[in-house]
Amino acid sequence: GSKKGIEFFEQAAALDPGYAEPLVGISDCYLFLGLPDAMSGTLSPQESIPKARAAAEKALEIGGPDAETFASLAHAKSKEYDWEGAEKDYRHSLKLNPKYSLSHLFFGIFLALLGRPDEALTEIKAALELDPLSLPINAGVGLVDYVARRYDEAIDQLQKTLEMEPMFPLAHRWLGMALVEKGRLAEAAESFQKVVDLTRRSAMSLTSLAHAHAVAGENENANNILDELLSLAQKSYVSPYSIATIYAGLNEIEQTLEWLEKAYGERNVELLWIRIDPRFDSIRHEPRFESILHRMQLQANG
Repeated sequence: GSKKGIEFFEQAAALDPGYAEPLVGISDCYLFLGLPDAMSGTLSPQESIPKARAAAEKALEIGGPDAETFASLAHAKSKEYDWEGAEKDYRHSLKLNPKYSLSHLFFGIFLALLGRPDEALTEIKAALELDPLSLPINAGVGLVDYVARRYDEAIDQLQKTLEMEPMFPLAHRWLGMALVEKGRLAEAAESFQKVVDLTRRSAMSLTSLAHAHAVAGENENANNILDELLSLAQKSYVSPYSIATIYAGLNEIEQTLEWLEKAYGERNVELLWIRIDPRFDSIRHEPRFESILHRMQLQANG
């Protein structure tokens, strides 16, 4: 749908070259297409991120200051590790429109990436107050609890989200991730299997299921899925960061670090989570892991 959206936004921009909003839409579509989550991941970051930033910058140039434009530009800057610039633009967006719920949501997630979970939760709860029925915002509260290691709270919140919409893949996925950390591995595998079914065996869903199998000591199941993903990567984009999570679950440190290096080399969007992702807690003191954080300028933030 995002690819079709870009077509229509481009038609709108052609009809009125001085109209900035279609360019914001183009930026957001490219960012979405570059997200390797359970529902998208159809473009590599090398293709999606520069196009997203260029569209947002052009929108700012022709349309003047606008909350949505600054939020889209902040999204793109964060994907390029421009932490200072992204935070400045998020704050500018919210100054222009304090009631823009999506800006609160993405700024909250951004703050979580930098290891500032309390500030992150404040922003996401502000988003929730503005839009209490939003599925991404409700799930986002659970996600921030998860990366803050508040697993019980994350599980409760994500279960509440699924009561609102039982077919929401991201809530199932993040619930499964929290259940893994609580050692409730059978329940986690069940959650991930739902994501696999809902997304027709998307790469992201398979990596999550493989990680759960690996943590449970079910190495044969994990390796079978890993082989499927490596075969899939010959035809379409598969996140190397996600592959790294499987090797982390298998406790194969060298392979984990190798795939994280691949993720860094291509500016993988998922790599933004490396500073706070519980799945890599066992290798945080590895020099190569610390080197990646240093190159991403994450050690000095938060």
